Amino acid sequence: MTVSIADRGPGMPSDVLEKVFEPFFTTKHRGTGLGMPIAKRVIEAHGGTIAIETPAAAARSSSSRFRSRNSAPGDFPPPAK
Repeated sequence: MTVSIADRGPGMPSDVLEKVFEPFFTTKHRGTGLGMPIAKRVIEAHGGTIAIETPAAAARSSSSRFRSRNSAPGDFPPPAK
């Protein structure tokens, strides 16, 4: 199963995209920098993956993939980079 979320925001610069899953990294004045790292840990703990895509001049997109109970390891390729 794949869950995709997209918005019409400005996207993320590459330097931000590289750090978005690091604990305590934030671009917000009052942010904690814990939301994305926690989401990643929870998703990975359940056998899933999370990726953020931000093509130039386009909305950003976040995809999370989860294994079903009937999935074999080869049935679940990693997201494209």
